[in-house]
Amino acid sequence: MFRTTIFRQTMFAEFESIVHEYEKKKVALTEEKLSSIYYKLNKKYYGDNVISDTLIRYEWMRIPHFYTPFYVYKYATGMISAICIASKILDDNKYAETYKKEFLSAGGSDYPLNILKNIGIDITTKKPYDIAFNYIKEKEKELKRLMK
Repeated sequence: MFRTTIFRQTMFAEFESIVHEYEKKKVALTEEKLSSIYYKLNKKYYGDNVISDTLIRYEWMRIPHFYTPFYVYKYATGMISAICIASKILDDNKYAETYKKEFLSAGGSDYPLNILKNIGIDITTKKPYDIAFNYIKEKEKELKRLMK
């Protein structure tokens, strides 16, 4: 879930950003161009630990997220925010009340960034990402211990 939500959705957002920049510059967006962009990003995000065969070049064609521009980043930021909230609740059970009062009851009364900031999570800084990546590192260690 972490891989598909944090890494993959972020890769999708970068793909969209690159494609829209090319469109603004009036670069022809051929199948070959789009496939090449996607393939390079796939190799960048997954590195040498994952085999990127030539068929992955065409995956972008079947992803419906690209029909609604610039919303896939919300998956990654949402998961990072959720990990931070859960972490704060686990560290301090009184934080659950803050979460209910300040976050859940806010509804759509303000921009999500501001509502998150009101509960001590500023996703415009590095800290929430560090918390999320430390969480996954701990889960990896736990998995390795369980596999022994």
